[in-house]
Amino acid sequence: MQEQDLEEVMRAVGRRLASGQAQFTGSLHKRVKAAAAVMDQLGAVTTVESANGSGVIMRGAGCPLGVAVKESPLVCRAVRELLSVLVGAEVRETCDHSARPSCRFQFTES
Repeated sequence: MQEQDLEEVMRAVGRRLASGQAQFTGSLHKRVKAAAAVMDQLGAVTTVESANGSGVIMRGAGCPLGVAVKESPLVCRAVRELLSVLVGAEVRETCDHSARPSCRFQFTES
């Protein structure tokens, strides 16, 4: 599969995962905290922090999809899309794709 096609598939997977969930409400920080709880249920151990006036950052101590991410970092696109839909914000993914993957997403208001 071409990289561009795989990316679109991963984004569609993320949207589908989000389709059964209500979009979170409240401040950006509150919405990201709610999304972090979803990630924790999937096996991540997350923290949420302010990004010095430029949004909110969610960090994961590990990646619930780490085995798949090692094969293709594009798997993170599914998670980014899921988080974007749930939080209703722009999400920039800067995950660590090394031998021990960990999540890092930065959220800003759309």
